[in-house]
Amino acid sequence: MSLVQTPVLEIEVEQDGPHDGRPLLLLHGWPDAPREWRPVAERLHERGWRTIVPTLRGSGVTRFRSADAPRDGRGVALAADAIDLLDALGLDRVPIAGHDWGARAAYTIAAVAPERPLRLSRWHFRINRAAPCRSARRPCRAFWYQWLLYLDAAARAVAADPIVFARLQWDTWSPPGWFDDDDFEVTARSFTNPDWVAITLNA
Repeated sequence: MSLVQTPVLEIEVEQDGPHDGRPLLLLHGWPDAPREWRPVAERLHERGWRTIVPTLRGSGVTRFRSADAPRDGRGVALAADAIDLLDALGLDRVPIAGHDWGARAAYTIAAVAPERPLRLSRWHFRINRAAPCRSARRPCRAFWYQWLLYLDAAARAVAADPIVFARLQWDTWSPPGWFDDDDFEVTARSFTNPDWVAITLNA
């Protein structure tokens, strides 16, 4: 684990794999942490890849360098963070894989800086937000929190207990047996970042 300075952030980064391996940027989802990539990264290391897994803004020990910096959770902000990180590491074009928020950052990079990703792999569950719930019951159940967070009282509830809120997401989205309490508790340390709630609500 190392900390990398960029113009906006001090980013916690996990780099692993062969020292001379081909670099690959892996961007984690929400509410999650770099450890989501570890089973995948181990296989990549065996195939000669050197993985670079940053902790996204608002998570883990990644911190804003200025107290006045906007706590912006948009995809374009996440993409800028990734580009800044690559610049700080002296990397130009690398393959990028993203999950959930990481996917949003990855395809935003492809849109605003198409010269940067060597390849792009993304996984992101998308729905037609205009579709009525009766024709999209499963997505509506999965994305209940997005409607809820338009309420001021809901935002206050998330701020009061972000860990419980994150656990609700894991319970909603995960198939049976996908994780246990220990898995969640280790990952949930990432959600104690003082900016996690602000970034979550902004996003």
